[in-house]
Parts: sequence; C-alpha cells; structure tokens
Amino acid sequence: MEHGIKPIWVFDGEPPKAKQEELNNRSKIKEAAKEAKTRAEIEGDDGEEVKQAKRSIKVTNEMVEQVKEMLNVLGVPFIQAKSEAEAQCALLNKKGLAFGVASEDLDSLVYGANVLLRHFKNDKKPVIQIELQAILNELALTHEQFVSLCILCGSDYTEPIKGIGPVRALGYVRQCKTLSETIEMLKTVTTKSKGTLKYKVPEGYSYDEALNTFNNPDVTDVNSLQVIL
Repeated sequence: MEHGIKPIWVFDGEPPKAKQEELNNRSKIKEAAKEAKTRAEIEGDDGEEVKQAKRSIKVTNEMVEQVKEMLNVLGVPFIQAKSEAEAQCALLNKKGLAFGVASEDLDSLVYGANVLLRHFKNDKKPVIQIELQAILNELALTHEQFVSLCILCGSDYTEPIKGIGPVRALGYVRQCKTLSETIEMLKTVTTKSKGTLKYKVPEGYSYDEALNTFNNPDVTDVNSLQVIL
C-alpha cells in the first residue's frame, strides 16, 4: 500500500468435494507434526519444536474473522469466496479488476489467471511475475491442454499417476485432443522389454471431476463485486 498498490484479499470458502482426500492427508500431516512438536518439547529440542509448531498450525474461523476485522479498519477490500480463493482471484484478474494474483499456489494459472506473482510477501526473494500466455506459447499448448497437463502431474483433486512426470505428461497431452483421450492412451502403453502395461491409472481416478472443478469453478460474478472493490 505504501507503493500505491491496492490489495484485494480473498478468503477461501467451502472446498470442492474433489479436494476432500487431499484435505484428509493434510490433516494427518498436521497431526503428525503436532505429535513431533510434543516430543521435541519433551526432549528440549527448541529448533525442532519451532519447526513442527509451524507445520501443525491450523487456521480457525476465529482467526479468519479477526483478519477481516483488521482489513476493515485498514480500509482494505476483501472477498469471501464461495469455494477456492485461487479460482475467485483468477476471475478478478481475467476480468481486469486486478493486475495479477499474488500467491505461491500455481493453481491460479490453471484456473486461468493471466498473471501470477510469487514471493510477493517474501522480503528475501524478488517477486517473480509469471504470465500464462507466455507459458502456453513456450509449451505450444492451449489452456485446455495446460489444465490436462497439470492434472496429470498431480493436483489437489487427483493423485499423480506413477511414472508420469511433467516431461512425459507434456508429450502425451500434445498427442491427444482431450484429457479423456490421454487417460485412455496411458491405459494402453506397454513396456518395450516385457510388453506389460507401463502405467497404472489409479482405480476411480477422478480426472473428470478435477477437470470440471478447474474449468467451472464456483465463483462470485464480478459484477456484484465492483461495489466492494
């Protein structure tokens, strides 16, 4: 704000159903960190205790409401997203109501944000400006193919397919018109030596649900937000 930048804070709403498994995994990680923190405290390992304390922090509704109150006092606009904050931020950016999305989460680009700013709140690292169109041009992909690429590499809504990394995923996505075709292709790829299936697509792989979440996110229309901003 001292540099003439008007921030717009966006708070997460209800997570998509497709994200439940990821949220369960995060909860387990936090519980494990909480137990590790207790052990470190007993053993007198201050450094480990601090590290595990950071990993075990849970954001409560009370914390969120306190932040909103602070933003109100400062005169900073904020939006309560219906669902994923990154999706709402991306829409604000696409509609020209914000220059870019300041986030460490690359999902903003998958949701279609034109500009992503990383390290925006890090005093020790320079801000990195990532432009979606430059990525699409460099990879020779449409945005639809880019979404497919990101889903194949693993997202909050899908687990990664073993053996599929960014390079291989990019090659397969370029060969197919849709993610559905790509998945079907992966189910038929065999190894050269044994002739067995090379990739094991997880049972119940919900790529279609992930695709719909990214392409049709639950967001608030920007026309109703212009008064707030």
